[in-house]
Amino acid sequence: MSLVTEAQLVVPALILLDQATGGQMPTSELSRQLRALLRPSGQDLAILANRNDDHFSQKVRNLKSHDTLKRQGLAEHIPSGFRITDKGRQIARSQSANVTALADFPLDTSAPQFEDMGNGAEVVVIDENIVTEGQLSTRNVTYRTRSRQLRDAAIEHYTKDGKIPCSVCSFDYGLAYVGIGTGYIQIHHLEPISYNGETRLALDEAVRKVRPLCANCHVMVHRRHPWLSVERVTDLLHVTYDYANL
Repeated sequence: MSLVTEAQLVVPALILLDQATGGQMPTSELSRQLRALLRPSGQDLAILANRNDDHFSQKVRNLKSHDTLKRQGLAEHIPSGFRITDKGRQIARSQSANVTALADFPLDTSAPQFEDMGNGAEVVVIDENIVTEGQLSTRNVTYRTRSRQLRDAAIEHYTKDGKIPCSVCSFDYGLAYVGIGTGYIQIHHLEPISYNGETRLALDEAVRKVRPLCANCHVMVHRRHPWLSVERVTDLLHVTYDYANL
């Protein structure tokens, strides 16, 4: 696995700062949350010579020592860490609708996408399969466990006769990819995930606020901000294609 670069930490750091009280956070806490979010491994965990921390911690500290966020006008330096700017918030919020479950992606696949997003490219990373109702799964294992429970409950709720088709196009992975696709689907939240952590719905209620979507339709739902509704994407799809002649 390649080492994560400093540039690849920019967007995740902005999203975490945007969620922090007052938009500010000590560098040590930012490092802790980025570690929990991105789950570095391999050489990123190697201890530096004559130090008691690792390569990953050093790169987080470099965001400040190299003026990485300040130089781009994304955050201001405060004595213990960072305070996000309006420009930084704009970037964080434009990406948070797409990057809703960072902890579900291995760092070697997600990190290059974070770097592209920091450079202004349109990169859509959609997978809400580990997001709880009312809380991004970036804090601790309790939230991730709750998220998995919601995903599993949603799949059980929407599976009929062993099939779980996309709510937009009816694509079924089990039928299309025999032997490997059975039971696979992405779970989409009908409303943007709130960050305040206050909503704790019972699973039987929470599953009614999500829909199963295939990867293509899930990306299209998130193609615009605010998100398109499942119904709107369904209408667009059926206007465009004549299924009888496919």
